Amino acid sequence: MHFFVQMVFAELSSKVTLWCTINEPVVFAFNGWGAGIFPPGKKDLPLAGQVLCNLLRAHVHVYKELKSLPNGDSCKIGIVKVLRQPERACLLDLNMGLRARCDKDVR
Repeated sequence: MHFFVQMVFAELSSKVTLWCTINEPVVFAFNGWGAGIFPPGKKDLPLAGQVLCNLLRAHVHVYKELKSLPNGDSCKIGIVKVLRQPERACLLDLNMGLRARCDKDVR
């Protein structure tokens, strides 16, 4: 895990109980790699699915690391998500891309 994350957690975990690893990963992946309206401006739904898969894997990695540190067991660690979602058809396409690239090797 990145030194900065460990340093911040060590310094603040006795005072802060709610932690966010990634802010709105679906928005980030879909708008940057699916719809192309955020950088890097790509329009590739399967690639957006892979980006989302990578973000979720990174979240799991950081979650496990932070939970193993002092005060980790008393902190809540999550992902910030929005309640509004893209159109159903876009979500289905994104989900299919994510499954195509992730299902075989997600543990």
